[in-house]
Formats: sequence, structure tokens, C-alpha cells
Amino acid sequence: MSDPRTAEESFAADNKKPVGRKSYREDKRFSHQEIDELYKAFKFFDKDSSGCLSRSELRNMLKSLHGNVENQYVNHVMSQVDLNNDGFISFQEFLIAAQS
Repeated sequence: MSDPRTAEESFAADNKKPVGRKSYREDKRFSHQEIDELYKAFKFFDKDSSGCLSRSELRNMLKSLHGNVENQYVNHVMSQVDLNNDGFISFQEFLIAAQS
């Protein structure tokens, strides 16, 4: 089932959840259009429509961007982006990573 929320509604909901030491930086704020584009990309790779990217979905995203990827690289990216260590990448964590 698809998430009916807009990108901004999804970000606002996710932004209320703590994700570790990093947070969405106001000084590097995305425009509404940029958030919408990032949300579309996030949803494209969220194949099970869970609202989060699993390790498998992350691997598929990285493969589409970089070709074949090693497990070590997927694990490294997951460890850097999954700030609350729940094994999934939320849209908020995705945005924080996109700011880097």
C-alpha cells in the first residue's frame, strides 16, 4: 500500500522521531521542490512501501547509482545513514544523508 502523505508531511512526521546525534540542519535547508524530488527518489527505492529503506532496498539503490557494490560498502553506508541503528533508513535519515 502506498503512503498517501506528501513529502513534507512525511518529513514532518519523521522529523519528530529522534535519530541519534545528527538532525536535519536548518542551515542547509532544502527547498520544497528539492524535498519533493528526494521524496520521490526515496519512495522509488522503497519497494515494499514501508516508509523506510531496508538493507536490500539500499543495496538496490546503490547498485543503480554505482553498479555492482560489495557488502562491505552497503554495510558502511547503512552504518553512516541509519542514525538510530534500527536497521532501516527513514526519510528523515535519507534527508540528513543528502545534506552531506
